Amino acid sequence: MEKFYKHILVDLTVDQEEAQELTDYFDSLNPPPDKLVWLRTTAFRLGCDFLSDDQDNNVALLRTINAIVHSLEKTCMVPKDANGNTEYDSEKVDEFYKNIFSDLSVDRDENEDLFTFFQRNIPPADNLVALRAAAFKAATDFLTDDKENNTALLRCVNIVVNAFERTCLVPKEYNLRLAPEFDLDVSLSDAIQQMWNLDLNRLRPNVDYKLNVQEGKKPSLKEDMADDPLFTYVDLNALKRPTYALFIALLDNYKASTGHSEDVCDNEHKEMWNFLKAIMQSAPMQFCHKYLLAKGAEDVPEDPSDFMKLMYKIWFELYNRERGGGKDSSGFEHVFVGEVKNDSVSGFHNWVQF
Repeated sequence: MEKFYKHILVDLTVDQEEAQELTDYFDSLNPPPDKLVWLRTTAFRLGCDFLSDDQDNNVALLRTINAIVHSLEKTCMVPKDANGNTEYDSEKVDEFYKNIFSDLSVDRDENEDLFTFFQRNIPPADNLVALRAAAFKAATDFLTDDKENNTALLRCVNIVVNAFERTCLVPKEYNLRLAPEFDLDVSLSDAIQQMWNLDLNRLRPNVDYKLNVQEGKKPSLKEDMADDPLFTYVDLNALKRPTYALFIALLDNYKASTGHSEDVCDNEHKEMWNFLKAIMQSAPMQFCHKYLLAKGAEDVPEDPSDFMKLMYKIWFELYNRERGGGKDSSGFEHVFVGEVKNDSVSGFHNWVQF
């Protein structure tokens, strides 16, 4: 991925042939929705390496990054509202962007202002390209011969584009493409390995997190062999990715102790379905569905919406874990959230909580 971006960035221009190359690349890549932010941010991050003290070169670099972002959006996203809620006002948009870029930083209040601005100024679909491209054009006025300043400027443009995409666009429906020679007739163990291989969204060791295993221990050793925390570093921004954020939102919906009936409110039901919809837009879960169908698994529906209903039943429908008590548990709570029974934790197979 990075090699391809550098190939596009190296001459600071995107001609018609390269524009088609970008479109073809993103189409063949077929990224799941959770990777779109990373793909766009990577273009900006690598673009910083091509900054120089030449003003014309830096302007050309902004245009090149804009072309990459344009191809990514065109190939992988669609307008959230085709009609928009207002006419496109280029002067107002330009003035707003320049106000954001003026101090070469975007604080929390300005980030909120960005979302508010885009929510109130969504133009018809035909003008969405102009709305995003205007951010790059406005940024050219703030380029200098100072690389540190220009790097800060690129970060600002990336933040603006992020707010624009989250407000005005949505990812296209994701469909996992398996190569024709791909064999679904494999063992369960091999299928699980394949799900792991397809997970492009997992956190990377020593990049997104770092572990300190210390002395380690065996089950027979009762004493604490690890005084320090297991995680020495975690990139908390990685936990803001859509599927992670929707998963984390579920963790406070349950009572820890068994024997206490769970009450599920409408908002919690909504959180469950939002999570299921998000993970069904990922390669591992779509592979899971294809594999079960290929194996002729009993009661597995072919329609993805019906498959989500089956997952809801398996994961979220409540049942009795404590004898004589109410419905106090679910598959999701036990496996991912963990429960306390007889003063011991059970389940809790979830590294995100750790």
